[in-house]
Amino acid sequence: MGFDELWDGFEKIKIRTESGISFTQALLKYLYKRQEIELKYSRNLNTLFQESKTELEIGTMQSCWLSLRDETHCLSEKRLNFCKEIEEMINNVINTIKNDKRNRALLVARGDKYIIELAKTEESMKKARAKYVEARKKQDRSQEAVQKAKAAGSSVNKPQKVAEKDEKRADKSDTEYHQSVNNLKVAQDKYYDEDMPALLREFEEFEENRLKVTRDYFNTLVEKQAPVGPQIVESNERFLGKIREINIRLDLDLYVERNRPGSDQPPPRAQYISYDGSVVQDVNGANPSLSSNPISPAKKVKKESLTPKLAKKKKEGTPVNNKEKKKVLP
Repeated sequence: MGFDELWDGFEKIKIRTESGISFTQALLKYLYKRQEIELKYSRNLNTLFQESKTELEIGTMQSCWLSLRDETHCLSEKRLNFCKEIEEMINNVINTIKNDKRNRALLVARGDKYIIELAKTEESMKKARAKYVEARKKQDRSQEAVQKAKAAGSSVNKPQKVAEKDEKRADKSDTEYHQSVNNLKVAQDKYYDEDMPALLREFEEFEENRLKVTRDYFNTLVEKQAPVGPQIVESNERFLGKIREINIRLDLDLYVERNRPGSDQPPPRAQYISYDGSVVQDVNGANPSLSSNPISPAKKVKKESLTPKLAKKKKEGTPVNNKEKKKVLP
């Protein structure tokens, strides 16, 4: 499965990739806060080390005391080093977000351009269709004027000339309408078979890379905090277990599955509709295949009424509490 199967999913993928960048920003916020906490802890440990006097005991107890003091200073230094490594991660994440925003903006701009171009072609076809219909109506009125003149025994020269001009205009509009339908069909083929599938595959590559980079950040965080202490190591193992369970391909497939269109095929291509609207034919004059896969309407879910249950309780003499009464209210 791939993003190119979501032929109508451009807007949804725009939201998906935007939320992906928001997730990276949430990671950045976490790193800022984590660095602030770790730095504060490191400074407090160092303050504790500085405030602890060296000469308080004698002999082995003094040696033990000095060892405790030195270990406190050592832990403070490890926390400080960890803070510096978090700061390096923060800078990398900031650059990632900038690049992702820029690359996503380019993809979105291309998609919007494709949609606008197709919409313009569709609008041109609609205008040509309206012009064609109006020209045929005018031609009909001119022909009626000729027939009325003949029936009245009047001269038909003038109405006949008008009718001939209207017929030529109608034929010209018919030709333009044919051409606009053909132009739209070509634009639809390009949009649904070439431009949009290629763009959606680039979106998938973009999203896959974002997920990989995020996974790398998780692994980096684990690697950097591993030397801090045994408690962090235990936390690392639990977190590493979750990292090992990451399956990027499975995540992408699940997204595609949840956002699959109601139909496996794009909408039918443009077809030529005759003046009276009763005959449908393609631009070349041959009867087209009208096969399509209509999307079946969603099944309505009938809510189960609670009234029969209350009626049954009333009949059996069982008291009805206020909560059940509220459930009956519409």
